[in-house]
Amino acid sequence: MFSPILHRLLLTAALVGFGCVVLCAAEAPAPAKDAAVSPQQTASASAPATTPAKTADKPAEKAATPEKQPELSADMPIEFNNETKDLIARENAELITPQFSVQADQLTLNQKTNIATAEGNVRLSYRASRILTQRAEYDIKAKRIHAEQLRAGLNPLYLKGNSVDGTPEGMVINNATLYFVEPDPYALNLAASSMTILPDPYRVVIKDATFRLGPVPFFYLPSYTQTLNDRPPFRVKLNGGTRKSLGVYGETSIWYTKDPVWAPGVMFDYYQKRGPMYGPMLQYNYTKKEGWDQVGDFKAGFIHDKDPGADDAGVPLPTNRYYYEWTHKGHLTERVDITSVLNWWSDSRVTRDFRQDYWEQNQYPDNFTEITYKGDFYYVDAFSRYQVNDFYGVQQRLPALSFDMVPVQIGKTGIYQQSQVAYSHLVQDAFSGSPSLTDQMSNRYDLYYGVTRPFNPNGWSTITPVTGGRITHYADAVDPSGQYTRFLGQFGLDAEMRMQGDWNVQQDTWDINGLRHILRPVMQYRYIPAASQGASRIPVIDAFVDEDFPQTLDLGNMRNIDQIYDLNTVRVGFENLLQTRGQNTMAARDLVYLNIYQDFSFAENNPTYNGHYSDTYTMLGIKPAQWLQFDVFNTFDSPSLTLNEIRTRTRFKNGDKWHIDLNTDYIQEDSNQYFVQVFYRINERFGVHGLWRYDIVYGGMTEQIYGVSQKLGNSWVIWYELAYREGTEDYGGLSFNVRIDVLAF
Repeated sequence: MFSPILHRLLLTAALVGFGCVVLCAAEAPAPAKDAAVSPQQTASASAPATTPAKTADKPAEKAATPEKQPELSADMPIEFNNETKDLIARENAELITPQFSVQADQLTLNQKTNIATAEGNVRLSYRASRILTQRAEYDIKAKRIHAEQLRAGLNPLYLKGNSVDGTPEGMVINNATLYFVEPDPYALNLAASSMTILPDPYRVVIKDATFRLGPVPFFYLPSYTQTLNDRPPFRVKLNGGTRKSLGVYGETSIWYTKDPVWAPGVMFDYYQKRGPMYGPMLQYNYTKKEGWDQVGDFKAGFIHDKDPGADDAGVPLPTNRYYYEWTHKGHLTERVDITSVLNWWSDSRVTRDFRQDYWEQNQYPDNFTEITYKGDFYYVDAFSRYQVNDFYGVQQRLPALSFDMVPVQIGKTGIYQQSQVAYSHLVQDAFSGSPSLTDQMSNRYDLYYGVTRPFNPNGWSTITPVTGGRITHYADAVDPSGQYTRFLGQFGLDAEMRMQGDWNVQQDTWDINGLRHILRPVMQYRYIPAASQGASRIPVIDAFVDEDFPQTLDLGNMRNIDQIYDLNTVRVGFENLLQTRGQNTMAARDLVYLNIYQDFSFAENNPTYNGHYSDTYTMLGIKPAQWLQFDVFNTFDSPSLTLNEIRTRTRFKNGDKWHIDLNTDYIQEDSNQYFVQVFYRINERFGVHGLWRYDIVYGGMTEQIYGVSQKLGNSWVIWYELAYREGTEDYGGLSFNVRIDVLAF
């Protein structure tokens, strides 16, 4: 047994002689982990006070910058075995070198071999990566690491392997598996005999890469490189089940998403009663710092249908059926935008029959291209809408060119001017869904100029007189004269008030910290005399469309240019908003909104009004808590006391644990439906859901869905659904559907 002084002298000599790391001698208190000491500091601190300093009489030489020395630390005192020359660190031991950082339950540093052995809960940090294992060896002199049975994280990538060997220039993982999400038995992964992690830029280089879904291989590449900024290489969408009109079916869509810009893909479906459907897909997202951004999505499908049937009008559908769908949006420069949509279908039911998810997103295929230049106070627009499909009507614009000046103040007068100038070549052809429609063509020139002058008599109201005129020239009138020019003028007034009341109301149950009521009465008046002039001479292509919301009153904003009626209308509205603040936040939260609008018409020949009154439009929303939301839209014919339309939406929810939706839809003499949808999460893996739709007009339940959802690992959710439908030929009867949603790639 050595004495304490002799023990310290021997330990100091060993550290100086071998140039290794030690933080404290035996019997000395263990330093804090945040205060690790270099070998030189350790030797100096351990030497007796009488030890002379090593100063030389030689002239001073320029010293090279030494590499930072390794540092060893632990929660327990570090031990030294004089026979084996091992430094042993226990309890949260850590070895820090310029290249690696190793943490473990125990670290043993042999001064003869300069090899550190880490055992128990080993965590190795190498730049942006982190390796977990139970045992690892690190050669300090060669700067080489070796470990067995490891897991590694390289955000957002995860790796597993039998062994790893590496230096700061690169690390090789043998018999490795690369995951693009947190590892689980069902996740998309990539297997290879070896994978190399390389820095600058950080990437994983792989030879003989096999892509797998769980343990099942499905794709092979001789070489593959994955950087941290790359997307996962594949995105998959699966669906399947049974349907009366299709039989047993399966739908598959897969995109190769490795490239940061282009994501090519392929879809392949099989329908037992109809045959296979297949086609290419492409998604792209190209971005440059200069603002030249382009984003798009293309998909196509082809099928030789063995039993096409007929459309809603009884017209036989073709045997060879197809669809092309392409959307594109981009910025050509900081001021020029382009938007384009193409939907070319073989018939009106092709996506409805086969790809119902596409049909639900796009039931009325539109086709247009628009290029817009954004000036400092104006927009220049070139727009073209064209008819690719002959089974529905289109107001074609071939093209429509316009210049729109936003409201601009004239000097310092407080008067604002705005204008619009447009030319449109309009075509409307008969189509198979309405063969009685007459073909029409129109070359239309249109000019609007208007001025407004806002007045603020006080801090809570605004009054804005409005006046303007619109000149529209039709070069192709429907009467023998061949041309027609219409002059219209408007005079009007916009007024609003803003009133506010605050109350110091505290209520913990509804998380209310004060109440604020904002009341905004609004009034709008427009007088457009003789607006229906020339009705018999104008080719009506842009016609009036009755919508759910109050119609547009301002002459400059009307889209129904070819069918304008005399207007002498006052609109009165009351907009209400009730807000609060949460108990733990100062952010405002909407509790209730209530908006009511009513038009009063004094014109004698405006068929858009029921006599002298419009419907009363009411919009109400209530959200007193995060778990409850209620919305209602209502139109009411006040003279006849008739309810024309009401739609309600109610949701009860508890985070992502469960929710219940209660919806109603009523349109007079058209539909009257009640709709209930529920979801309940049983645990982390399973959930149940259901849907019930009752139609009073039909006289019974038209749709019932009973389903179970199952989460597989962290990658997939499978939805099993048993459905029963009535009142529709294609979807009627009992059907079973399985849908697979991808969660993380």
